[in-house]
Amino acid sequence: MVKVAVLGDGITGTAVRRALSHLKGYEAVADLDRADIVVASPGIPPRDYPAGKAVISEIEFAYQLIHTGAAGPIPKLIGITGTNGKTTVTALIAHLLQVPAYGNIGTPLIDYVTQEHFHPFLVVELSSYQLESCDTFRPDVAVFLNLTPDHFARHRDMVGYGSSKSKIFARQTPSDTLVYNADDPALAPWIAGAVAQKRPFGKDDPLFGQVSCYLHLKGTHNVYNGMAAALAVAAVGLDQQTIWTRMETFPGVAHRIEYVATVRGVEVYNDSKGTNPDSTICAVEAFPDRRIHLILCGQDKGLPLEEFARFLAERVVSVTVFGEMTSRFTPIFEAQNSSVPLRTARTMSDAWQRVLSHLRAGDVILFSPSGASFDQFKNFEDRGDQFKAMVKGAL
Repeated sequence: MVKVAVLGDGITGTAVRRALSHLKGYEAVADLDRADIVVASPGIPPRDYPAGKAVISEIEFAYQLIHTGAAGPIPKLIGITGTNGKTTVTALIAHLLQVPAYGNIGTPLIDYVTQEHFHPFLVVELSSYQLESCDTFRPDVAVFLNLTPDHFARHRDMVGYGSSKSKIFARQTPSDTLVYNADDPALAPWIAGAVAQKRPFGKDDPLFGQVSCYLHLKGTHNVYNGMAAALAVAAVGLDQQTIWTRMETFPGVAHRIEYVATVRGVEVYNDSKGTNPDSTICAVEAFPDRRIHLILCGQDKGLPLEEFARFLAERVVSVTVFGEMTSRFTPIFEAQNSSVPLRTARTMSDAWQRVLSHLRAGDVILFSPSGASFDQFKNFEDRGDQFKAMVKGAL
């Protein structure tokens, strides 16, 4: 009997314990000293791991079980990571292949191990936290979308962050495939040593125009997301006609530049998943030639904000900010000496009222926080849901 200790009581830890109750030959134990395997939830950083114990992530544990036959036939595995866009790409690939999605998108991979239905493909969104404690994990197709500053509180710097992300392809062999963004120079040093078959994508690729025709999502960044998905599913054998037919019907993902309503002749969009400056920049760029009133908020991640502030000073017509990040963002933005007004608020409702008083028909209100949600909300979904409810309540 293999004894497994689980660190964490959230969604992931609960899922691992639930799976262990159904797995033959495995037993959940509370005593770390008795454990043969220790599985950690992604929210627990390595610095808090118990001394003298090898600790793996839930992703690694599920992968090992899948590849030892615990879940039946072994499916092809497509893993997706990157700073921004990975949830959209994961959902799009799952839509194209008509299979469920797992991992950071919301359903732990360990859930697949005990389900009754076999799927020929597994589509898994992977965060740096999940990849950090992987050892043997090896997807048949790895998708590396981009790499920009994020999660420095956990990884310290870009070296630590990139090192965790690059584990998605570290164990791949020449028979595997690595899909990556050739237009992101930050990826180049990491993928240089990759041995998998490389499938780059970029703006000069003919695929860019094809995806633009079939994927009905706003923003150039989503065309990149579509190219990544198209290459990933082609690598596992999906034909081109099916790719384009199904891509046309992809509805997008909640909280990603999601249209909410039109209020007083102004379109309102919820981009609560914009949890870092680069993600918010992409959201703003999705509305060329539009007057944008941007609402920021959230927990300060300690990321560089100077370039972000300069971009906003040139691109939006107003910025309203509330939450923990207000104290650091405000002086940085004010140093731009821009004519763009900056308004501070205490709450989401307060911010909304301040924006409403400075609108004209044809404007866009974009809620793209650029910070984490945990200062005032349970998660980004809760934050986005509250924003949508508030907007619809104003109709």
